[in-house]
Amino acid sequence: MMIADPVKALRRLVKTLGTQRAAAAGLGISVNYMSDLINGRRDCSDRILAKLQLKRVIVTARRKTSHVSR
Repeated sequence: MMIADPVKALRRLVKTLGTQRAAAAGLGISVNYMSDLINGRRDCSDRILAKLQLKRVIVTARRKTSHVSR
């Protein structure tokens, strides 16, 4: 299973298109939102993930419980 980082994908898009403004326009979002995404202040929406050819996967797991006597 490959785990992709949306922030890395956004940075690659900026590098490919030359500016955050161009990348934001390509994604149909504001430059401010693009900046927030790249700097980790906001999470990517499912729509943005889809445009980056990514999808959100939620994995749940049971915690190991430690048996501590009191």
